[in-house]
Amino acid sequence: MKLESGKSNAESRSAEGAPRNESLRAAGIRPSASPLSAFTLIELLIVIVILSLLTAAALPILTPSTTERRLREASRGLNTFIATVQAHAIGSQRPAGIGLRRLSSETGRDDARGVCLEVFAVEQPAPYAGFSEDSSVRVALNVGNTPPFGSFPFPTVGIDFVTRGPNRRSVDDLPEGWDSDLVPTGVIRRGDVIEVNGNRYEIVGAFANMALDPVTEYFGGHDGSNDRPATIVARPINNSGQLIAPVWGNAGFRVTAASISAAIAVAPYWTEPASYKILRQPVTTSAAPYALPEGVAIDLEASGVAGRIPFHFEMLTDNDQPIFILFTPEGSVERVQYQTNGGTIRITPTDRISLLIGRREAIPADTNIDLIAGSEEEQQAKKNEINWLNMESRWVNIGSQSGSVVTTENAFVDMPNLTVTDFDGNGNTPLNRRRSQILAAQEFAREMRRLGGR
Repeated sequence: MKLESGKSNAESRSAEGAPRNESLRAAGIRPSASPLSAFTLIELLIVIVILSLLTAAALPILTPSTTERRLREASRGLNTFIATVQAHAIGSQRPAGIGLRRLSSETGRDDARGVCLEVFAVEQPAPYAGFSEDSSVRVALNVGNTPPFGSFPFPTVGIDFVTRGPNRRSVDDLPEGWDSDLVPTGVIRRGDVIEVNGNRYEIVGAFANMALDPVTEYFGGHDGSNDRPATIVARPINNSGQLIAPVWGNAGFRVTAASISAAIAVAPYWTEPASYKILRQPVTTSAAPYALPEGVAIDLEASGVAGRIPFHFEMLTDNDQPIFILFTPEGSVERVQYQTNGGTIRITPTDRISLLIGRREAIPADTNIDLIAGSEEEQQAKKNEINWLNMESRWVNIGSQSGSVVTTENAFVDMPNLTVTDFDGNGNTPLNRRRSQILAAQEFAREMRRLGGR
């Protein structure tokens, strides 16, 4: 049937719908779109699949790996822990710092000596200077392999603890007016430093009237009742003090030409008694330690004072003892202290301390890997097995003068063009390659810090 207006059916429906749409708009209702403008279910599914593929491809790029995330977390946590310890040193006006605990001290395994999973807070106790103003020590110059002080592979001195007292030379062999002094139990231990007349001596053992606990390494003390005073053995650790000038023989007589000829003065020969101060080693505080995230460790095979031997080095520092980094009451680094095979090392650093945060499974590192042979992908896979060559590792750098703590990413070390640092005189050996790699990585970390790396 033909419409009177001569319009087509479509035009008629459009005209009839126009007033209705206007009515819906007036009522605040949006008219529905034409079915022809909607997406079909198939089209929506295709869009969802495409978005999912794009997201899956972008996530590895935009999101760090689990290992990298843990390394970042570890470096941030260590920074915060160090800042807290520095604040304690400033607030207490006494040296305080951190201790790096070797995993081998808990497991007993030699291959864990280069691994640190826990950092703890330490502080230096107040110096000990005796019970009274009269408390003194006298020093006898001696050598380690000469009796009565036992056998040591280095020169030693004997140190007696004495105080003013009655004249009993015939009993205690001390000079007139001097007597043996009290020494408390659990205050002095092996490794402490005695400072007297500008000289410093590290305590290495005991000779008379002093019991040494083999576990804690604290001396048992001396009650002063024995005839002879408590005597310890120590080794000189500085050359800036006064010379040792012995004037008394071991029998309590002043050394003169006459007394020697009369065989009254016998060795060893002692200095005049003088006041002293014992600089005691750091002790652990009650603060909770910082445990690194699972799978992450401080790599002691590469960490250390920049340019020096690392904290763990098989030839020199292969032991289970912790490493201490102490700050002054002003916040700068007071000293770095750790044990070597020959004794205690105390460094007042002029360069930064670099701590390498890496993967636990990469310690100890296989330094015999051929890092040059193979394709680029094979070389990179080998580098990932060594923390100081792995690009995901982080350096936590502590400024020795400022005390500032800055974290930087590990930098790329170009192995084929690396100049080998001759360490042991044998040229291009695994030891020298390892040393060169660590020095290069530390230097790149320094440059990244200058550029503002975090």
